[in-house]
Amino acid sequence: MTALAQLRCPGCGAAVPLVRAAQTACPYCGASVTTPPQWLEAAEARGAEARVRREVEPRWRELTRRPPAWLRPVAMGLVVLLPPAATAAVVYALTPPPGTAASFSLAALPGLLPGALLWLWAAAVGATVVELQRTLAAAPPARAGAPPSCRECGAPLAVEPGALAATCAYCGTDSLVADLPAEAESRARHRAAERTLAEAAEALARRRRLLALGLLGLFVGVGGLSVALGVALGLTV
Repeated sequence: MTALAQLRCPGCGAAVPLVRAAQTACPYCGASVTTPPQWLEAAEARGAEARVRREVEPRWRELTRRPPAWLRPVAMGLVVLLPPAATAAVVYALTPPPGTAASFSLAALPGLLPGALLWLWAAAVGATVVELQRTLAAAPPARAGAPPSCRECGAPLAVEPGALAATCAYCGTDSLVADLPAEAESRARHRAAERTLAEAAEALARRRRLLALGLLGLFVGVGGLSVALGVALGLTV
């Protein structure tokens, strides 16, 4: 469905939200605005898209749940404690004890990985969520006291009570209107490729899977290299 021209208030000339009703009140001056038949039909058709968006909202809330605040301090504690503990265990277990370079490769470096990767995962997930929330956030109201505007076409949105997002009846784009972190509201938004909340949820799930796979590959690669270097330096000399 193509985007519609925005309805204008006959009293003040401001754009008004498109709702499924024959009459709507201008959010700026309160004047009554008549919805033409073509616009009313389009608003009815957009209702199906809004229902899909509401069904996706629980999944979006789950995907945008960021790691708990305590996770990063725990990760930093592991970074500090695991390397010396792993080094002591290797020195105690091997006879004769490996040299400094082999101990670092066999124990200290692998001991850094769990905490470091856990910290990287928490930081990367948080940044990814905020970035996507920022790009999907509704634009600020055009005037004080008015509803938020569509992030795509700038039309005022008809926001349902308690809704996480609102579907623009003019262009069909979903914009986030709730559960936005402060950083998502204060930074400049960028145009998002995803038009609907369903597309955005799928993109976020895909990014999280790629992030997890990348960190797992880094863990396996660095861990394997460390063990190989430790064996080469300490057990073959």
